[in-house]
Amino acid sequence: MAIFDTHKAYTALAAGGFTETQAQTLIETLSESGNSLATKADIADMATKADLQALEQATKADLQALEQSLRSDLQTLEQSLRSDLQASEQATKADLRELELRVDARFDSVDARFVSLEQRMMIRLGAMLIAAVALIVTIQGVLLALFLNA
Repeated sequence: MAIFDTHKAYTALAAGGFTETQAQTLIETLSESGNSLATKADIADMATKADLQALEQATKADLQALEQSLRSDLQTLEQSLRSDLQASEQATKADLRELELRVDARFDSVDARFVSLEQRMMIRLGAMLIAAVALIVTIQGVLLALFLNA
Protein backbone atom coordinates (compact mmCIF):
# COMPACT_ATOMS: atom_id res chain seq x y z
CA MET A 1 0.00 0.00 0.00
CA ALA A 2 1.40 3.34 -1.06
CA ILE A 3 1.73 6.23 1.41
CA PHE A 4 0.09 9.41 0.11
CA ASP A 5 1.45 12.73 1.41
CA THR A 6 -1.73 14.86 1.46
CA HIS A 7 0.01 18.08 2.65
CA LYS A 8 2.55 17.93 -0.17
CA ALA A 9 -0.24 17.28 -2.68
CA TYR A 10 -2.32 20.19 -1.33
CA THR A 11 0.64 22.57 -1.58
CA ALA A 12 1.36 21.49 -5.15
CA LEU A 13 -2.29 21.84 -6.19
CA ALA A 14 -2.60 25.30 -4.58
CA ALA A 15 0.59 26.44 -6.31
CA GLY A 16 -0.84 25.14 -9.57
CA GLY A 17 -3.88 27.36 -9.33
CA PHE A 18 -6.45 25.12 -7.64
CA THR A 19 -8.80 26.70 -5.16
CA GLU A 20 -8.74 25.48 -1.57
CA THR A 21 -12.04 23.59 -2.09
CA GLN A 22 -10.85 22.02 -5.35
CA ALA A 23 -7.54 20.91 -3.81
CA GLN A 24 -9.23 19.42 -0.72
CA THR A 25 -11.85 17.58 -2.81
CA LEU A 26 -9.21 16.12 -5.12
CA ILE A 27 -6.98 15.07 -2.22
CA GLU A 28 -9.90 13.42 -0.37
CA THR A 29 -10.89 11.53 -3.53
CA LEU A 30 -7.34 10.34 -4.12
CA SER A 31 -6.94 9.35 -0.46
CA GLU A 32 -10.14 7.29 -0.50
CA SER A 33 -9.27 5.59 -3.77
CA GLY A 34 -5.69 5.03 -2.68
CA ASN A 35 -6.77 1.89 -0.85
CA SER A 36 -7.92 0.32 -4.11
CA LEU A 37 -5.01 1.43 -6.31
CA ALA A 38 -2.38 -1.12 -7.23
CA THR A 39 1.19 -0.44 -6.22
CA LYS A 40 4.32 -1.40 -8.13
CA ALA A 41 4.73 -4.33 -5.73
CA ASP A 42 1.15 -5.42 -6.42
CA ILE A 43 1.75 -5.25 -10.16
CA ALA A 44 5.06 -7.12 -9.84
CA ASP A 45 3.20 -9.98 -8.07
CA MET A 46 0.60 -10.24 -10.84
CA ALA A 47 0.88 -13.06 -13.34
CA THR A 48 1.80 -12.14 -16.87
CA LYS A 49 0.31 -13.58 -20.03
CA ALA A 50 3.46 -15.67 -20.44
CA ASP A 51 3.06 -16.94 -16.85
CA LEU A 52 -0.53 -17.95 -17.58
CA GLN A 53 0.47 -19.66 -20.84
CA ALA A 54 3.24 -21.58 -19.06
CA LEU A 55 0.77 -22.60 -16.34
CA GLU A 56 -1.70 -23.71 -19.02
CA GLN A 57 0.96 -25.82 -20.74
CA ALA A 58 2.07 -27.35 -17.44
CA THR A 59 -1.54 -28.12 -16.54
CA LYS A 60 -2.14 -29.73 -19.94
CA ALA A 61 1.01 -31.82 -19.53
CA ASP A 62 -0.09 -32.86 -16.02
CA LEU A 63 -3.55 -33.80 -17.31
CA GLN A 64 -2.06 -35.84 -20.16
CA ALA A 65 0.24 -37.65 -17.75
CA LEU A 66 -2.69 -38.31 -15.43
CA GLU A 67 -4.78 -39.59 -18.34
CA GLN A 68 -1.99 -41.97 -19.40
CA SER A 69 -1.60 -43.15 -15.83
CA LEU A 70 -5.35 -43.74 -15.52
CA ARG A 71 -5.44 -45.62 -18.82
CA SER A 72 -2.56 -47.79 -17.67
CA ASP A 73 -4.25 -48.42 -14.32
CA LEU A 74 -7.51 -49.30 -16.09
CA GLN A 75 -5.72 -51.74 -18.39
CA THR A 76 -4.00 -53.36 -15.42
CA LEU A 77 -7.31 -53.57 -13.57
CA GLU A 78 -9.05 -55.02 -16.63
CA GLN A 79 -6.35 -57.68 -17.03
CA SER A 80 -6.57 -58.52 -13.34
CA LEU A 81 -10.36 -58.79 -13.49
CA ARG A 82 -10.20 -60.98 -16.60
CA SER A 83 -7.67 -63.23 -14.89
CA ASP A 84 -9.79 -63.44 -11.74
CA LEU A 85 -12.88 -64.15 -13.83
CA GLN A 86 -11.13 -66.94 -15.73
CA ALA A 87 -9.89 -68.48 -12.49
CA SER A 88 -13.39 -68.27 -11.04
CA GLU A 89 -14.82 -69.81 -14.20
CA GLN A 90 -12.33 -72.70 -14.04
CA ALA A 91 -13.11 -73.28 -10.36
CA THR A 92 -16.85 -73.24 -11.10
CA LYS A 93 -16.40 -75.73 -13.94
CA ALA A 94 -14.38 -78.02 -11.66
CA ASP A 95 -17.06 -77.75 -8.97
CA LEU A 96 -19.76 -78.58 -11.52
CA ARG A 97 -17.79 -81.61 -12.76
CA GLU A 98 -17.38 -82.83 -9.18
CA LEU A 99 -21.08 -82.30 -8.50
CA GLU A 100 -21.99 -84.12 -11.70
CA LEU A 101 -19.82 -87.10 -10.66
CA ARG A 102 -21.46 -87.18 -7.23
CA VAL A 103 -24.95 -87.03 -8.77
CA ASP A 104 -24.03 -89.79 -11.24
CA ALA A 105 -22.73 -91.93 -8.36
CA ARG A 106 -25.97 -91.43 -6.44
CA PHE A 107 -28.04 -92.33 -9.50
CA ASP A 108 -25.89 -95.43 -9.96
CA SER A 109 -26.55 -96.31 -6.30
CA VAL A 110 -30.30 -95.80 -6.76
CA ASP A 111 -30.24 -97.84 -9.97
CA ALA A 112 -28.43 -100.67 -8.13
CA ARG A 113 -31.09 -100.58 -5.39
CA PHE A 114 -33.85 -100.77 -7.99
CA VAL A 115 -32.14 -103.74 -9.67
CA SER A 116 -31.79 -105.47 -6.29
CA LEU A 117 -35.42 -104.70 -5.44
CA GLU A 118 -36.54 -105.95 -8.85
CA GLN A 119 -34.61 -109.21 -8.35
CA ARG A 120 -36.17 -109.77 -4.92
CA MET A 121 -39.63 -109.03 -6.32
CA MET A 122 -39.06 -111.51 -9.16
CA ILE A 123 -37.98 -114.18 -6.66
CA ARG A 124 -41.06 -113.53 -4.50
CA LEU A 125 -43.36 -113.47 -7.52
CA GLY A 126 -41.77 -116.71 -8.73
CA ALA A 127 -42.28 -118.29 -5.31
CA MET A 128 -45.89 -117.06 -5.23
CA LEU A 129 -46.46 -118.45 -8.73
CA ILE A 130 -45.02 -121.81 -7.71
CA ALA A 131 -47.22 -121.82 -4.59
CA ALA A 132 -50.28 -120.89 -6.68
CA VAL A 133 -49.57 -123.67 -9.20
CA ALA A 134 -49.04 -126.13 -6.36
CA LEU A 135 -52.32 -125.00 -4.78
CA ILE A 136 -54.16 -125.36 -8.09
CA VAL A 137 -52.68 -128.82 -8.62
CA THR A 138 -53.66 -129.79 -5.08
CA ILE A 139 -57.19 -128.43 -5.55
CA GLN A 140 -57.46 -130.31 -8.85
CA GLY A 141 -56.28 -133.47 -7.19
CA VAL A 142 -58.82 -133.07 -4.37
CA LEU A 143 -61.61 -132.28 -6.81
CA LEU A 144 -60.68 -135.19 -9.02
CA ALA A 145 -60.62 -137.52 -6.03
CA LEU A 146 -64.04 -136.26 -4.93
CA PHE A 147 -65.40 -136.55 -8.42
CA LEU A 148 -64.13 -140.10 -8.78
CA ASN A 149 -65.49 -141.17 -5.39
CA ALA A 150 -68.82 -139.67 -6.00
